[in-house]
Amino acid sequence: MKNQFEFYEVVVISENDDADLRGLEGQRGAVLGMSQNDETKHWVYSVSLDSTGNLWNVGEENLEATGEAKSRSDFYSGESVKVKVDPETGEGSFG
Repeated sequence: MKNQFEFYEVVVISENDDADLRGLEGQRGAVLGMSQNDETKHWVYSVSLDSTGNLWNVGEENLEATGEAKSRSDFYSGESVKVKVDPETGEGSFG
């Protein structure tokens, strides 16, 4: 089964019976992650809410499309950090 939503697509959490999502109905956010259960083929999306920036894992059946999308740069700066790892200790340090 193909995923219904794409990365950075703007979605709305729909009315649902999921106790974990109680109070989030109508909240808008963007898809930043997705995974599919190998057995059930059910899709779950990590949605960054516009109101808080917090990520929520939401089942596909609890999301509605808006027809809008954001871009990767709205969430990620493109900066990176280099870390050196000591092979003896496994400890990392910025370098």
